[in-house]
Amino acid sequence: MPTVRTRRTKGKRWAKGGSSSSNPEVKKFRTAARTGFYAGEKGSSALTVSAISHLNEEAVESEDETLGDVRSVGACTSASLMSCSFDGTVFEQVQSKWNSPHASHREACAVLAAISEVVSSSETGQIAETEYFAALMTALENTTDSESLAAIAFLLTLVIEKVPQNILKAKFSLAASLFVDAASKHAESGSSAFHRAVVICIGVLLQAQEPAIWSNSSTLNVFRVLLIYTADSRPKVRKCALEWVVKLIKNPLADSSQPPFHPGCSSLAKFCSQVLEDSGGDTESTPAKHILRLLRDLLGLLPVQSVKTLCESILRLLTLKDVIITTLCMQALHGLFAAAPKAATLSPELCGQLITSLYEYQPHISDVQPCLAWLAVMQSAHVHLSQLDARLCTGHLHRVCGVAYQLLLSEKDLVRQGAAEFLIILLRQAASACIPVMATHLSTAPSGTSTQAHRLFRCFEAGLQYRYHAAWDLTLQVLGVAFEVLGGKLHSVMSKGLVSMCELHGTQNFPYRKQLEAAVAAAVSAMGPQTFLTAVPLRFEEKPVMTEFPRAWLLPVFTNAIKNTNLAFFQSYFLPLAGRLRATAAKLAANQQRLELTLYTTLEIQIWRLLPGFCTEAQDIPSAFGSIARVLGTALLERVDLIPTICSALCHVVQSAKETPALKSKVGGFAKNFMPIFFKLASQGSGGAESDEVPLSEEIRMPILECIRSYASVTDGQLLATFGGQVCQKLVKEDATPHTRHSLMDLAIAMAPHVSPDVVKSFFNVGKAHLPNALDASMQKKAFQLLEVLCSSEGGELFVSGNVSEIQQLLLASQSVTSAGAKRPRLKCIRHISAKVAGVGAKKFLTALLPEVILSTKEVNEKTRNLGHSVLLAMAAATQRITQKAVEDSTEEFLVMMSGGLAGSSHMTSATVNAIAKLVVQFRAHVQSGLLEKLLDMLPSLLMSRHREVVKSTLILVKVLIGVVDKNQLRQHLQPLVSTLLGWSTESQNHFRMKARVVFERLTRKFGYEAVSKYVPPKHVKLITSIRKTTERAQRKRTEKREAFANGASDKRKNKRGDDEDSDTLFSDDDEPMDTGADRESSSRSTARKAWIMEGGADDPLDLMDPSSSRRVLATKPRAPKQQHGRGSEFVMQDGKMVIDDGSNSSEQKPNQLQADIPIDSMEAEETSPWRQKKGTKRRNTDDFDEDEDEMAAVRGGGSGIHRRMPGRDGPAASGGSRGRGGFSARGRGGFSSRGRGGFSSRGRDGGSSGGRGGMSRGRGGTSRGRGSGGGARQSGPASSMLPRKRKKVADSKPHRR
Repeated sequence: MPTVRTRRTKGKRWAKGGSSSSNPEVKKFRTAARTGFYAGEKGSSALTVSAISHLNEEAVESEDETLGDVRSVGACTSASLMSCSFDGTVFEQVQSKWNSPHASHREACAVLAAISEVVSSSETGQIAETEYFAALMTALENTTDSESLAAIAFLLTLVIEKVPQNILKAKFSLAASLFVDAASKHAESGSSAFHRAVVICIGVLLQAQEPAIWSNSSTLNVFRVLLIYTADSRPKVRKCALEWVVKLIKNPLADSSQPPFHPGCSSLAKFCSQVLEDSGGDTESTPAKHILRLLRDLLGLLPVQSVKTLCESILRLLTLKDVIITTLCMQALHGLFAAAPKAATLSPELCGQLITSLYEYQPHISDVQPCLAWLAVMQSAHVHLSQLDARLCTGHLHRVCGVAYQLLLSEKDLVRQGAAEFLIILLRQAASACIPVMATHLSTAPSGTSTQAHRLFRCFEAGLQYRYHAAWDLTLQVLGVAFEVLGGKLHSVMSKGLVSMCELHGTQNFPYRKQLEAAVAAAVSAMGPQTFLTAVPLRFEEKPVMTEFPRAWLLPVFTNAIKNTNLAFFQSYFLPLAGRLRATAAKLAANQQRLELTLYTTLEIQIWRLLPGFCTEAQDIPSAFGSIARVLGTALLERVDLIPTICSALCHVVQSAKETPALKSKVGGFAKNFMPIFFKLASQGSGGAESDEVPLSEEIRMPILECIRSYASVTDGQLLATFGGQVCQKLVKEDATPHTRHSLMDLAIAMAPHVSPDVVKSFFNVGKAHLPNALDASMQKKAFQLLEVLCSSEGGELFVSGNVSEIQQLLLASQSVTSAGAKRPRLKCIRHISAKVAGVGAKKFLTALLPEVILSTKEVNEKTRNLGHSVLLAMAAATQRITQKAVEDSTEEFLVMMSGGLAGSSHMTSATVNAIAKLVVQFRAHVQSGLLEKLLDMLPSLLMSRHREVVKSTLILVKVLIGVVDKNQLRQHLQPLVSTLLGWSTESQNHFRMKARVVFERLTRKFGYEAVSKYVPPKHVKLITSIRKTTERAQRKRTEKREAFANGASDKRKNKRGDDEDSDTLFSDDDEPMDTGADRESSSRSTARKAWIMEGGADDPLDLMDPSSSRRVLATKPRAPKQQHGRGSEFVMQDGKMVIDDGSNSSEQKPNQLQADIPIDSMEAEETSPWRQKKGTKRRNTDDFDEDEDEMAAVRGGGSGIHRRMPGRDGPAASGGSRGRGGFSARGRGGFSSRGRGGFSSRGRDGGSSGGRGGMSRGRGGTSRGRGSGGGARQSGPASSMLPRKRKKVADSKPHRR
C-alpha cells in the first residue's frame, strides 16, 4: 500500500520575541484557577468544624519549629494586609504579587505581612509611612538572611519616597550608616536586587539633604559608596547607580541658596580620576569604561579644574588606540561640549587646548565611524568655543575646515557626506558668530595681508580643484552656504573663488551645473549683484558683435536670486546695457543677421526680467523710484513684450511701500502717471474698426489688471474716485463697442475693492444693468464678479448691508437667465448675501435659491462643487439665525426644506441626496433621532431607483448614516437595508459591486458577521463570507504588526522607577553574572571589536610612539586598493594628475594591450551590440569568457599559419558551435552564445562568430552574409569562421536561454 505523505506545515508559531514572554495574552486557566473555577460546586461540604479541629490536632502533633516560624510570619493574609496598611498605593506592587509562585515575591509578601502586624500592634497605634520605615530599618539591621534582606530593602524603596523630608534629614546619619553597613557586609553574598534597593535608598537620602550636610565628610563617604556602585560588575546595579548619581548632580539641592556646583562634584571628580588612573592603560579595564559612560553625562557639570584633570586622563586613554575606549572617550568629550557649559566649567582657553589636542587623535579617512565621531566632537567643540570667545574660535576655523576638506577626499561616501554636513553646520553656527571679528581684522589689516578670513575662504576655494571632483556636488553645496553666511561682510575675499566657480560652469560636460548655479544664487543674494558683478563681469561688450556669451547663464540665475538690494544699480548698470544691446540688435536686423539678432534680443529681455528682483524689498525706493518711473512709463507704452515684467516690478514696489506710510504716499503719488497708462493699455483696441490699435492678448492684459488692483491700494481716494467715475460714464454709453464694455468692466472689477462708497453705488448700478443680460454671457459673468467684489470689499460692505433686499430681488430676477459661466461668481454672491439676510422675506429668499445651490453640488467643475457645499452651510447658518431656534430644530427644518428636491428629476434627486449626506456629516452632533429615522425609512426606495446616479448618491448617504446613527436604531432597519442592497438587477450589482461591498464591510464591523448574515439570501452568502475572511485577515495582520512593534519598543524602552518591570527586577533574586577575569577574557575574544593597522610605505614607517599614529589604527578592515583596468588607470592618478607615456616602454607588452590587437570594428561591435553579455549574468558565462580571453591572448596578429583549433573529439571546429533547427543554437566550450534565425550569433572558443539565417558572420579574414537582411551583430574571430559549418552534436553543449 503506497504511503501517503501529508503536507507539513509550520503550525501555530510564536510571534517574534513571544516564546520567552512571562505574561502571555491567553490566561484562560490562570483566570479560572484564580476565580476558584476548579474548586467544585458550592453546597454541602465535608469540611465541618469538628473536622477542622481534628485536622488541627493532627497538625500540631507533627508540627516542627520551622513550620511554626513560617505560620507566625504569614499570619496576616492579603485581606488583613489591606486592612492593616495605611495606603493601598504604597504596597500595591507587593499586593499584586500575593499569589505569585516566585520565591522572592512570596518572601516580600511574608515580610510585609510581618511588618504590618508589628506596626498595627505598636503602642502608638498609628499606621503611617514613618512607622513602616522605622520597622523596616530595624528589620534590616537585625536580619542576616539574603532573601529577607532583598525583600526588606525592596519594601524600603517603596516607603522611603513617602517619608517626610524632615525625618530623612533628621535620621540621615543613622539610616545612611545602616545602609552602608548592610552593603559592606553583604557585598559578595547579597543579591543584585538587594544592592539595587540599597542604591535607591541611599540616593533618596542624599537627595533630601541640604548643602550644609554635604560639607560633612560622612555625607561624602556615603556618596562615595554610591560612586563605587557606578563601576559595579552587575549591570543592573551599575545602571541604577549611574542614574542616581546623574540625578543628584544635575538636580538642584533642597536649599534655595545652593552653590554654583554641587558639593559632591569634587568627590565625583577624584573618584573618576582615580579609577581612570588605576586602569594603567589596560584596554580591558571594565571600571574605566563604566566611568567614561558616567562622565558622558556629568563632565559638563564639574568645576574647571576637575574638568581639566579628567580631560587629561581621557586624552591619555586615547593613546591606547583601542576602538571601544576611543569611542567612549569621544562620547565623553562630546557630552562635555554639547552641554554648553559656562566658563566656570570649561574656559575658552581650555576649550581651545582640547581642540588642538584632538588633532593628534584624528582617525584615518577610510575609517567611517571613528571619522564621524571625531567630526561630531570637533563640531560641538567649535560651536561652543564660538559662544565663549569668538575671537579665539576665529583662529581655529581655518585649520578644522582644512582637515574637513581632506576628509572629502575619502573613498567612503559616508565620510564625505559627514564632512560636508560638518562644514555646513560649522558655517551656520560657529563661523556666523565670528563674522564681526573677521570683518574687523579684514578692515584694519594692511593691503595684501593674509587675514583669518583669507585663510578660511581659501579652504573653501580649494574644493573647486580637480582632486575633489568626486565630491564636487558636496563642495559646491558647502561653498553656497559659505557665500550665504559670509558673503554679506566678507565678500572682498571671495573674488577668486567666484571667478573659479564661474569658469568651472563653462567646462564641457560638467555634471553639477545645478549645484553650481545654486551656489552662485546664494552669493548674489548675500553680497548683492553689484558686488558680484565687480568680481565676475558679464563681458557682453568685449567685441562690437559677439556670437558667444560665456557668462550669459548668469542672467537666469540672477532672476530668482536678486532681492533686498538697490534699485539705482539697475538704472545705472543694466538699463544702459539693455539699451546698447537693443541698439546692436537694430543694426543686426538691418543687416539681416538673424542668428545674432536672436541672441541680442534674448539677452535684452533677460536683463529686463531682473527688474522685479531689484524692486523686491528695495532699499532705495524713496530716492530711486522717481528717476526710474519715467523710464518704466515710456517702456509700457512702447514695448508690449515688457509689459508683464514691468507690471510685476510695480506690484513688488507697491507691496514694499505698504509697510511705511511715508513710502506709501511717495509711491502713490505716481498713480496719476501710471493709472492712465494702465487704462489705455487695458482698453487698447476699443476704438472699433476705424482704430489702428491691436487689442492685447489675455496673457498681457491680466498682468495689467493685476497691477491696477495692486496700485489702487496706494492711490489717493479722490483720484481713484475720479477714475472710477470716468469708467462708469463710459460704461453707460450706448455707442460703446462690446470690446470697450468688456475692458471697462475689467477696470471696474480691478478698482472696486478700494473705491469709496459713492463710487460703489455707481459700480452697483452698472453691474445691475448687465445681470439680466443673457445675450452676452461674458458680460453677465463680469457683472456677477463685480457684485461679488463689492460684497466682499471693505468699502462695499456698508453699501451691501443697506441694500440687501434690493440685491435679493436682483438675484431672484436673474436666476432663470444666468449662464453656465456665471454660476461660480453668482454662488459667491449668494454666500455673501446669505450671511446678511434677515427679516420675514429672508426664508422665502433662501427657499427660492435652494434648488439652484443643490444642483451646483453636482457640477463638473470641482471648485464649483466645493463652493456649492460651502453655500449650503452658509444657508443652514442663515436659517438658524432667521428662525431663532436651537441648532437641532433649525437643522431639521433646513433638511426638510432640502428634502423637496427628492421629488424632482433623477439629477435633482441625486444632488439632493448628496447635499443631505454632506449636511448630516457636518451637523451630526445636532441631528435628531426622529430625522434620522425618516432618512433611514426612505433609503430602500432610493436604492431601488432605476437611475444609477441616484443609487450612487444613496450609497454615499448609507455610509454616512452607518457612521452617524445609533447602533440600536440602525438595527431595526438592517433587514430592509440588506435585502435592498442585494435586490438589484445583475447589471446594477456588477456596477456597484465595490461600493456595496464597502457598505457591507461597515455593517459587519458595526453589527458583527452573525447579525448581518442572517438577512443575506443563500445565493449571496459567499459575498458575506469573503468580507468576513478579508476583515479577519486584515485584523490579524494589524494585530501582529502592533504586537511586533510593541515587542520591539518594549525592548528599547528604558525601565523607569515604579514600573511593573522594575518591580519584577527588584523582586527577582536571580543574581547577575559578575565580570570575572576569565569571563572578561572570553567575552573579549568573542565580542570585542577588532582593530587594524594601516602600514605606510617604505619611506613612511609607522611610529607607535607618535600620538598621530592613531590615524592608522582602523576600526574597520581596510580593503585592498582596486586594480584599475583600462586606459584610465594608466593616464590618471588618484589625485587627478595625468601621466603621459612618452612611448619609451612601448616594446613591453602590457596586459591591457589585448584589445589593441583586435580590429577596431570588432571592438565597436562588442560594445554596441544589443545582444552582448550584460552585467549580472550567471557566473559560468563570465568564467567561459575568461577562458576565451586566455585563448585569444595566445593568438596574435602577424603570425604564420592558420590560428585555429582543428576538429576533434572535444567539440566542433573553430566556429565554436552548431545551430540547431528553428534558429536555436548550441553553446560550445568557448562559452559564447550562438545566434539563430532572428539574428543570434554563434561564437567559438577562438573568438569567431557565425550568423544564422538572416544574420552575418565576421572573422579576422573577412565577412560573409547569409540570406536575409543581415541583422546580426558584428563580432571578431579568426578566418576559419569562414569555413562551412557542419552540424555536429556536442556532448557538453547546452541550449543558451536569454
